[in-house]
Amino acid sequence: MNYRRTFTPPPEIREYRKLYIIAVEGDRTETQYFNFFRSDLESESTATAIKVIPPESKSAPQHVFQNIQDYIDDPGIDGTTECWMVIDRDQWPAKVLDDIVEKCQDCGVKLCVSNPAFEFWLLLHFEKGEGITAAEVNSRNSSAKECERRLRDERYLPGFHKKLTNNHWQRLRDRLKNAISHAKELDLPPCKDYPRKRTGSTVYRLAEKLASALSKEQYKNNRDGSRERSAAQ
Repeated sequence: MNYRRTFTPPPEIREYRKLYIIAVEGDRTETQYFNFFRSDLESESTATAIKVIPPESKSAPQHVFQNIQDYIDDPGIDGTTECWMVIDRDQWPAKVLDDIVEKCQDCGVKLCVSNPAFEFWLLLHFEKGEGITAAEVNSRNSSAKECERRLRDERYLPGFHKKLTNNHWQRLRDRLKNAISHAKELDLPPCKDYPRKRTGSTVYRLAEKLASALSKEQYKNNRDGSRERSAAQ
C-alpha cells in the first residue's frame, strides 16, 4: 500500500505567505542549521515559514527525495510553497545524483548540493575553503573531515562535532553574507544542477532566499556584529 503523509501546518506557521519545505540528508548538522533559521523567522514574526524534514532512517539521496516527494502533491501545499532538497555530493556515483536531478526537475523540487559535504557550506561562512578538494566517487573523502577540522578552530565553531549550538548559529548567521558571496565566487560559471567535479555549495541559492526573509537590520549585521560578539565572549 502506498502511503502519503498529510501535511497540516502547525498553528505557529499557518498564517504565512511563503513556506519552505526542506528535506535534508543529515539528521544533525543540516537539520539544526535550518531549524535555527526557522526559529529566527518565527521569533521575528515574518510571513515566511520553514518545515524541515530530517531523514527518517536512511540518508541516501533517493531516500531524501522520497521524504520530500511525500509532500509535493499534498492538498495542504499550494503556490506559496517551495520544496527544497539538501544533500552532499559525497562519494555517490554520478548516475545516482543525475537521477535525483531529473526527478527534482520533473516534480519542481529545487536541489542544493555541497561538494564535498554540507560542512563545506558551513566553512564558507568563515573562509573560501582553499585547499579543500572535491569528493571522489566510491571513496572516503578526507576533505569532508578537513572541513570539520577547520570548523573547530576557535575563530570559527569551537567544539563543533556534527552538532550546532546556539553560539555556533549566531556566528554562522553573522557571517551569512560571507558564505553566500564565497559560494557564488566558486559557482562561476553557475552550474545548472550541482558542482560535479569542483568544490562548492549551491545551498547559497536557498540561504539567500531565507536570509531575505529575515529583518534587514538583523541580516545586515554581518562583519561588524560578529566582531562585537567575538569581543564580548
